[in-house]
Amino acid sequence: MSCASLRDRLSTAMRSRTDLYSSRPRPSGTLSAIDAAPHADLVIVAHTGLDHLDSAAAVWKSIPLKRPLQVTWWRIPAGDVPSGRDARTEWLNAQWARVDDWIAGYAASSRSKNER
Repeated sequence: MSCASLRDRLSTAMRSRTDLYSSRPRPSGTLSAIDAAPHADLVIVAHTGLDHLDSAAAVWKSIPLKRPLQVTWWRIPAGDVPSGRDARTEWLNAQWARVDDWIAGYAASSRSKNER
């Protein structure tokens, strides 16, 4: 199997995941930002606890927050970001999966606490 074929299969598998807690990845803006500042480190931020806020009005009504907000982040040095659009897209999909896995883990721990 060629690398291109494997990449296509991975990309299709990532897009077809049905257990996503986060929005589907849309890498164009991120790829443009990386292209514009290839020397800059990246920070990936994941959060949960704001999913019920679906409008500006909901945000204003919820201040101060009444539910816990959980946040994590990690820094990626610019030198660790792959070169080339295809490699970067694959890498971004992997970062997105990491975000989703973190949210899924938090959701599972919240459910188990509520079941006690």
